[in-house]
Amino acid sequence: MGLLRRIGCISLLVGILLSLTLSPIDTKTSHAAEARYYPETGFRIRNAAFLDFFDHRGGLRTFGYPVSNEFTLYGFRVQFFQRAIMQLRQDGSVATLNFLDAGLMSYAQINQSVFPAADPAVLARAPAAGSPGYDSAILSYVKATAPDSWQSIPVGFYRTFLNTVTARDAFRDGNGNPALLPGFDLELWGVPTSAPTFDPGNHNFVYQRFQRGIMHYDKTSGTTQGLLLADYLKAIMIGANLPSDLESQARNSPLYKQYDPTKPGWIARPSDLPNSDLTSAFESERATLSNRGGRPPTEADKTQFLAAAVPLAQASQRAYGVPASLKLAQAILETGWGTSELAIKGKNYFGIKAHRGPGTAGITWINTPEFVNGRWSRINAAFRAYNTMAESFDDSSRYIKGSDRYRRCFETKDPKEFARRLQAAGWATDPTYADKLIRIMDNLNLYAYDLP
Repeated sequence: MGLLRRIGCISLLVGILLSLTLSPIDTKTSHAAEARYYPETGFRIRNAAFLDFFDHRGGLRTFGYPVSNEFTLYGFRVQFFQRAIMQLRQDGSVATLNFLDAGLMSYAQINQSVFPAADPAVLARAPAAGSPGYDSAILSYVKATAPDSWQSIPVGFYRTFLNTVTARDAFRDGNGNPALLPGFDLELWGVPTSAPTFDPGNHNFVYQRFQRGIMHYDKTSGTTQGLLLADYLKAIMIGANLPSDLESQARNSPLYKQYDPTKPGWIARPSDLPNSDLTSAFESERATLSNRGGRPPTEADKTQFLAAAVPLAQASQRAYGVPASLKLAQAILETGWGTSELAIKGKNYFGIKAHRGPGTAGITWINTPEFVNGRWSRINAAFRAYNTMAESFDDSSRYIKGSDRYRRCFETKDPKEFARRLQAAGWATDPTYADKLIRIMDNLNLYAYDLP
């Protein structure tokens, strides 16, 4: 079965049960068109159907935080959460993807943890869809396959499965049939596709794989919960925060490093990702609040920006040793190709604040997002203002070169490592700042502008 068909079908094994037991959520009576913002990740749930599904299936406890905007993947509207991926079906109903299927994220080793692979022998014991008594038989299969006790260890897999959606989640008005709850749990997890298995490198961890998630028992804490696996699929697509072992497995995936804001539809290789549009899929609000000037940059903006910025970045490299590729990536990120309020009002392309005094043209005040005490918030801040773009490039590079704080940056010739050391020394409050710079340098091949 092709990948597109698998995504559209969602779950061949549980489809009949859900059609018998699940009633559609009434979006008219709950969330209308409200959009809920989560500052922890900088994303909103805008789609009313997604938001209702989120609330009626356990919310943050079940899904984690949203980590994408709504976008089109293989012809379907989807939104990524930390633990799951929601999909809008053609009939307007919502389901979760079997994102652990082959072609999406079927990998068995992530960040040095080793998970069980899907086992055909386990799935062979599941009742055939459409067989007599299927609705009760499939739940009996889950109970028999996902134990609460395994090798005398209280893994609690079946209990975790049954407690995924509570009556309070599903029936907010207090009226509903509790007998439907196991069907809702099945809707979210799918069926077990492996037996419980120790992590071979750590026997305090026991895992069990389902169609739509992996349960994790931690002996040290006595807790069982779903892993944040959808976050890793996002990492594969954007090519950032990607563990080396996962990257080595995912290099041939059609999703690997597909997210490219410089290409139409933001897709690096469209032939590998048909019927998709990744435009702004992973652009969080907290990351874009300060780098846009009321409109997205056009191709003309980008061409004009590079024509003006490349010679200035190369001049900074000659004078101070800061890689031209890094300066260009910084300016693109900080100002959205020169379209930000700070670039337009203050000719400030690097977010240099006025703590050490004004710029050549004084000070300009900007309302800007800052990452403080583990969360994003907005503050009014004073930034240096300049008369020209050249003054901004020169001042920022001179500051980096002249500050002992950034001394280690100049001990490497690698622009990527320079970016990591710049962030480690405290250049930006955004904890993913270096990853973003590296992605821009890679996607645009800005290294071509570096001087030998």
